[in-house]
Amino acid sequence: AMLLGPVLALSLLGTGLHANSESASRIDVMRDGVRITTHLQALSLLEVLPDLDADGDGLVTAGEVAAGASGIRDYVALHQALSLPTGDSIPLTFVAVNWLEHDEWDMDALGIEVVRQATWSSIPNELEYGMDFFFDTSPAHFEQLWVFFHDGLPTRGFLDSRAPTTTLV
Repeated sequence: AMLLGPVLALSLLGTGLHANSESASRIDVMRDGVRITTHLQALSLLEVLPDLDADGDGLVTAGEVAAGASGIRDYVALHQALSLPTGDSIPLTFVAVNWLEHDEWDMDALGIEVVRQATWSSIPNELEYGMDFFFDTSPAHFEQLWVFFHDGLPTRGFLDSRAPTTTLV
């Protein structure tokens, strides 16, 4: 049975031209690990990774996402983290970088999905999630975060500490 955890929406202030920048992340917490699926707007990614648009037409295609996957992975690894309250980082392995023709999360203009995961032998009591996607390029980046608990795990409290870090207790 899957239980839906609370939803958190973060609005981050920045200084760029793309006023409607948004992203969405889903964290699935399981007994043996965690999986983070993130959907990013192609336009927002172009502002921070201009070389992603190889042909310079202002659009991102599936081929350009495949060719630029390492740059996308580097950006996400630098701007998204999962850690323990001790500050120890939970190493996340990239599973996929995909072009999304249609976004099943009903988000407008999102075009790229990034999936990362980690395994553990025992579930931690607390996790801290941090992200600062597009913080430097977007005046009001909006991040949606969903948390799901699986494998009969109890839904835990959700403490919003100072953005952009959120603690799952």
